[in-house]
Amino acid sequence: MKPNHLQRFTVQGLDQHNREIAIPFALHPRVAWKATGGEIDQSGNFIADRDAKGNFTVTATVGHINGFAKVAVLSVLRRLEISPQKAQLKPEESQTFTITGFDQHGDEIKIGAVNWNTTGDNIYSNGSTFIAGHNAKGNFKVTVNATENNISSSADITVLAVLRRLEIFPANAKIKPDKILDFVARGFDQRGDVINTGKVDWYTTDGSIDQNGTFMAGQNSGQVTIEAYVGSIGCYSHVMVVTPKKDPDPIKPVAYKLLPCDYFESSCSWFCKTQLFYDGYSLNQILDDSRTEEYAEQLFSDYINSSYFKRRSLQYYFFRRS
Repeated sequence: MKPNHLQRFTVQGLDQHNREIAIPFALHPRVAWKATGGEIDQSGNFIADRDAKGNFTVTATVGHINGFAKVAVLSVLRRLEISPQKAQLKPEESQTFTITGFDQHGDEIKIGAVNWNTTGDNIYSNGSTFIAGHNAKGNFKVTVNATENNISSSADITVLAVLRRLEIFPANAKIKPDKILDFVARGFDQRGDVINTGKVDWYTTDGSIDQNGTFMAGQNSGQVTIEAYVGSIGCYSHVMVVTPKKDPDPIKPVAYKLLPCDYFESSCSWFCKTQLFYDGYSLNQILDDSRTEEYAEQLFSDYINSSYFKRRSLQYYFFRRS
């Protein structure tokens, strides 16, 4: 019988030849019952203890005569243990679990049919083997249920975040030769969340870049490709190295001190720094409008010999056009 199950016992009298005989209940109206490994009432109903296991005895006494019955209480499945109880997987990795059954005394026992289940999406089972999906991430629970007595056990699976994608910041940039620009590689996992990249290997098609992502442009102008790799996962960014246009040579002033009645020979290759006016025209405008050197000289001559100029001793600055 199984633990915690009921078995009813009755008594039968036998004579010296082992033949059935009626029990003289008139002389002995009561049967006294006793049992080991469980409880028995005075009607002969025996219930094995919940944790009983092995061979036990039921005793019936009528007067001074005893009768005995042997009771064998069977081992039954009471507990399942799943191994390992915790597992960490990366996407597309698998874990096979094993189970061990234990009886009411904690001894190993054979297990019958079981069912395996798991919580969450993106994790799949093939019997006791569980496979994390390509985009699986987070915590999952694996449960095994024994058909016998509906006993179950569970284990925890954690699917780790893994690097799936890199991005370089800034993605595009402009820089002058011999200048420095810092790049950062940011990593993203299978769910698009930011993840620590670990060591990043940096490469450049020109100039130099160290393993901290600090880029120094070379002397050559043009597009430079910056690459970042973590294992086989990589990304790139473009940098435009631009050589700045040289500023024109500064205009150097040439000073002429013009006295009254002096004659200033010039041409349209010169212009005046100070705004001078002659007959309502700017001297600069006169120079700009000059078509020929002779025409410009005539304009200057008219200006210098004007009554306005003759009354003053002034210094003006003229600049040669580049």
